[in-house]
Formats: sequence, C-alpha cells, structure tokens
Amino acid sequence: AKRKAEKLPPELAHLKQREVQCVGVGGGDGTMGNAMLFLGLQAGYRMVAYVPSSDLIQRAVDRLWKKYNVLIEKRLITTDVVEARIASVEFTPAVAEFSHADIFIEALFEQDAVKAKFFRDLGRVVGPNVIVASNSSSMGPEFLDKFFAEGGGNPKNVVGIHFFNPAEHPSKSLLVEVIGLAA
Repeated sequence: AKRKAEKLPPELAHLKQREVQCVGVGGGDGTMGNAMLFLGLQAGYRMVAYVPSSDLIQRAVDRLWKKYNVLIEKRLITTDVVEARIASVEFTPAVAEFSHADIFIEALFEQDAVKAKFFRDLGRVVGPNVIVASNSSSMGPEFLDKFFAEGGGNPKNVVGIHFFNPAEHPSKSLLVEVIGLAA
C-alpha cells in the first residue's frame, strides 16, 4: 500500500513536485504543532515555529527535548545532533516571520476567533504559492479559507490536513489525512 501511495495516478503524472525547504508550523508549543516540528526536523527541513508569545518558546523546546530523549536513550541520535536541530528552529510570536516558508501547517487552539485572526494575518504575509494547511479536525478549509482571503491570501492554497495523535509515534508518523481542498 505504501509503494502504491507513492506513485501518482496517471491523470496526475504531468504534475511537478514542489520543492520544500522551509516549513512553518503554527502552535509549536502545543501537542500537535510540536509533533509536526519534530517530524519536520527529523526529515531535515528548516523549521519556523509560531508560538503565541515569547514566554511559550521554552515550553516548545522542552517538548522537543522530551521527544528526542527517547531517541537518545535508544542511542539512535546523539545529544549534540539534537542540540543543533533544536537550535536551528526559528521560534517566533510574529506571523510576519513566515514570509519565507514554502508550506505552512497550522495547529493552533481550536477556537474560531483565534484561527480567524491567525489566518487573516497569515494571508497578509505568505507568498502567492505557499500551501497553507490546517490540522484542525473541526474547522475545514471551507471555513478557514475565507479568513485567509480576507488577509489577501489565495483561498485555493488552503488545505485541510490532519495528523493522527501522537503524530511523532512511528506507527502514526506516516498517517496524514487530507481533509479537502478549498474551491
């Protein structure tokens, strides 16, 4: 099934894969956002993490260390490598810092007003070809894309993507549900 999923169907064979170097994550201090940070670091991407306030950066760092300590204990990675990876994450409470992200995945608190403001702000700063995804299980693209558009973003770039919890667990790290594309 994995090999089959890696191949595009013939009707999509003409599409070219987008190159992704920088991944933005909204909610890097939370459970799902932090797991996405971890997975992005493990995959070798440059990571930018939004946290609502500077006070929450240490919480995000501590959560990353907790995930990496499991790998350190199993001797799958060294402390030096972990220190370098975590130090490479750009933590910020400023949405404007995501202007250089190639893809952005939002995993903020499930509250309409919080997500609406965030998507408006994000629409003002990301480039026209940036894929903007939400990990929300209760607010799909058809709800969030209008806020992104109000900020000036292209609503066609909004997608719903849902990681299974705990996303960093080896049996779930490859499970991602694409909820739908905005029209």
